[in-house]
Amino acid sequence: MIKNDMIKNRKGNIDVIRIFAMCLVLLCHSIEMSIFDAQHSELIHNIGVCLHTLSRLGVPIFLILTGYLLLPRTWDKKGISNFYKKNLIGLIISFQILITINFILKPKIIGGGYIRDYKEFFKEFFFLSQDPDNILVQDWYMFFIIPFYLFIPIISLGLKKINIKYVFVIIFFYLFLLLLFSSNNI
Repeated sequence: MIKNDMIKNRKGNIDVIRIFAMCLVLLCHSIEMSIFDAQHSELIHNIGVCLHTLSRLGVPIFLILTGYLLLPRTWDKKGISNFYKKNLIGLIISFQILITINFILKPKIIGGGYIRDYKEFFKEFFFLSQDPDNILVQDWYMFFIIPFYLFIPIISLGLKKINIKYVFVIIFFYLFLLLLFSSNNI
């Protein structure tokens, strides 16, 4: 019953955008190694840089789609609980399995046996590590998506209760502060 409702309510345009975003992410990962690690003519290099720049839009498109699909939901206690059980818990557990596998295999793959600092392992396992030598390349996304999933129901509830004019004022104020404090010349 639920599957049939999901199929009926599925939006084809969203699936097309998802496919496009997936292709961009694949392009980003494949072109990064092939264009920048090899000697090519200037034309090929410039095309590669343009494609790589375009391909960087894949992840933001996924995040925009996530917000688009999750923000309008009706969030009650049961809905929030189900969302966390279905999405957040599995994401955290699978990420911690990946961290553990990385802890075991990475030293063996890059050499040096299995000796690693257990203190750093536990810091990474509990999302406290900031050591770039211990963090996996894909960790940046996990450190973003987990809080995103954690706070999306709260943000959604807040946006439904606030006047839209205040949202624009908050966004404008945030952008103003961002510009003000990100400039080194001022």
